[in-house]
Amino acid sequence: MESIKLFMSEHPYWFGSSRCTFVKSVSHAALTEVFNDMVPTFGDYDVIAYLFSDDSIFSISYKDGTRHYHRVFCVDISKCDMSHTRHLFYLLRDMFEGDHGLMQILIDQCIGKVNLFGRNMSRKIILELLDYVLLSGSTLTTAINNLANYLIFIAICVRQPKDGSALMQAVEECGYVVTTGPDVSEEPTQWQFLKHSPVMMTNGEYAPMINLGPFFRGFGICKSGDFIGPKTMSVFDRALYQQGQILMGMFGDGITCGVKNPFLDHMRQRFLIGMPAKFAKRIKQSVLGDLAYKCEVSPAVMVVSDEMLFERYFVNARLEGDPLCHGDIGDLYREITNLTYGRNLRNRVVARILLLDYGLGEA
Repeated sequence: MESIKLFMSEHPYWFGSSRCTFVKSVSHAALTEVFNDMVPTFGDYDVIAYLFSDDSIFSISYKDGTRHYHRVFCVDISKCDMSHTRHLFYLLRDMFEGDHGLMQILIDQCIGKVNLFGRNMSRKIILELLDYVLLSGSTLTTAINNLANYLIFIAICVRQPKDGSALMQAVEECGYVVTTGPDVSEEPTQWQFLKHSPVMMTNGEYAPMINLGPFFRGFGICKSGDFIGPKTMSVFDRALYQQGQILMGMFGDGITCGVKNPFLDHMRQRFLIGMPAKFAKRIKQSVLGDLAYKCEVSPAVMVVSDEMLFERYFVNARLEGDPLCHGDIGDLYREITNLTYGRNLRNRVVARILLLDYGLGEA
């Protein structure tokens, strides 16, 4: 399967003048290319698509009379792994007919019997699947989800939708239900691919940065038994250590790698500087060293103002008639300062972030 995914990444799929590319490596360079490619073309109907498993982003350019239009849609397949019919499994098998039956073996795993055992192994229940199901952990997952997205790409090229509603109808005709927001071509901060969006740096250039949603969703929600760290650490120190791991794992230290920003500096001040030196050193060794290799920007730093860091969520709030203001960010600063183990973080900005990125709660 690794060879198949490598082939997919090295050979974009063309449908006429439209192109669909599988992004195998979620790197800073790869995501920069994705967002830089979301520009209008001047053909009668051209689609530029990037995908990774069930996540995709589409740039659609078309001509209506003498005018040219450009649309950008972020598309996600609803319950992708549970949506595939047997026909997709057969299609994947037929594409690799000369593999001496290896693909058939992988596909057969997705219709095998499931054994459930009772307490003390005293009872056994055998579940027999009625059709193929992409089970969790299957090595087929990325490749077969890619194939589904290729079919969605073809459906869009054939039906040539010009708005989000028509796009969803075109996709439904090939058997999938997707979620997609409105056209966001004029709002780069609303583009999203693999939980990253373009953010304007202080030099006026856009760069991909992980959304704040994954950060706040993973920040401080573990049960005490799930906190990482040596057994000798107290629960409080474990919580502090975990937040430091999340902070630096997503945004670096802002000096040698990652994002340099006033709010993130405030977070580092709160959760890293007060940390025992041996823990801070361990985090840098285990997280930052690997991050510096993966993000491909070391030792360069992405310098981002608070205004641009939160712009994605401010724009969306304005569009929905519930605007945020700089005073809301000030409230967040104060709450972070006072945040400690055992306390909940309740803030309008965080609520808008989780609403936009995950649909969680109400603003």
